[in-house]
Amino acid sequence: MAAEPGLTGLPARLDSLRVRLRIPGMAAALAVNGTLAWAGGFGLANAGTGVAAAPDTPFHLASLTKPFAATVLMQLVEGRLLAADSWTRVFTPTTSNAGDTLPYALGWYIQRLEGTTLQWHYGYWTTNSSLIVRVPERKMTFVVLANTSNLSAAFPGLGADDNVLRSEVAKLFVEAFVAGDEPLPAGGIGRP
Repeated sequence: MAAEPGLTGLPARLDSLRVRLRIPGMAAALAVNGTLAWAGGFGLANAGTGVAAAPDTPFHLASLTKPFAATVLMQLVEGRLLAADSWTRVFTPTTSNAGDTLPYALGWYIQRLEGTTLQWHYGYWTTNSSLIVRVPERKMTFVVLANTSNLSAAFPGLGADDNVLRSEVAKLFVEAFVAGDEPLPAGGIGRP
């Protein structure tokens, strides 16, 4: 039996990955054109108390200070307190002291996939992990937070280069909505 397409099938596919990766609980969201298109909670927010994870469950953030700094930078550019090209440089790969081009810029990895730019960031610590994938040409952002390191740590090599597809969670999103053309909702928020 084939998986259901688009956002209809996304919750089941994410939950299946969560179980396989042994993640007790996680929350995920997809924004399109600056509007929350979908959000879902999976598993347990607290395994000790049995409290279920929900889309608005507070999870500890992992390595997200760089994206927050980038947001502040964007606001400074919008307020005309910094040059307009400052925002562009946030997503321009940097150069090392040795002159090598690095796969990231201000904490964001930059990847081209079939002519589409993916801007992504991940992080993890012992009890939390995070993944953000932006697709600027399609005005889509996919965010997943988890209460274990397995969302990111389970994928050896993630962050060693610019390949976000090392993460099965990112790959699920990219194959469905970037490389593929699964349907997105016309408007409003859908919850599982």
